[in-house]
Amino acid sequence: MITSRSNDKIKRYRSLLARPEEGLVCLEGQRLVADSVDAGARLVSLFVSPRAHAVKDTHRILEGANESGAEVIEVSEDILEYMCDTEHPRGIAAVAAWAPAVGIGLEKPVVALDGVQDPGNVGTIIRSAAAFGYGAVLLGGETARAYSPKVARASMGSIYRLDILHLKNLAGSLQGLKDCGCKVYGLDMDGEPVDGIRFAMPYCLVVGSEAEGLSDGVRTVLDGLVSVPMKGSVESLNAAVASSIAMWAASKGVLHG
Repeated sequence: MITSRSNDKIKRYRSLLARPEEGLVCLEGQRLVADSVDAGARLVSLFVSPRAHAVKDTHRILEGANESGAEVIEVSEDILEYMCDTEHPRGIAAVAAWAPAVGIGLEKPVVALDGVQDPGNVGTIIRSAAAFGYGAVLLGGETARAYSPKVARASMGSIYRLDILHLKNLAGSLQGLKDCGCKVYGLDMDGEPVDGIRFAMPYCLVVGSEAEGLSDGVRTVLDGLVSVPMKGSVESLNAAVASSIAMWAASKGVLHG
């Protein structure tokens, strides 16, 4: 059992937290690790403290670790608390492999993020996209990376449930979708109410940054703007809330056939 903060494996984990590396993602807490394993995550290393053995899903997580060939590392309770960013990891943390998709299909709707920098918002949008039947998420420009620990945490394992691409030129990629017959709509306060539109497949919803909204380059390729109708004195919703509502409303109004 590891009881020293100077252990190389502990230092390596903390380094990954501070400077995430593409190809690996840190997962903390019983629920996040279990959900990620259920979604197909391949664990590379699993850190387990004595408390973990009292958690109901530990056996299932250990089975996933064994199937992945992961290294199972016993650590003391105080070491797990020290190494993790999460306040209450409940005895479990892991490093898992993660890779972006090679490409995407258009059998399901797509959502694209145009410079959404807050990792909590990005993870929540990915989670909502998975819940509402979207097939892919495009992360453009300065959008937080899917392998960020905070994105993974907010997604609750959904970074493994969807095709995700990091794109430098989001506008160019959206034009590519249009060339394949996909309609591209931007989420904007001045747009047409999303619940009044009948969407035809394939389509893509684009969400702009928290501060600046949709970039000029992306606006030039849009087929239209949609908005979330609001009442009362509320002027705006944050990116995660607005996009989740828009994705749900759009998916309910899809024309089939």
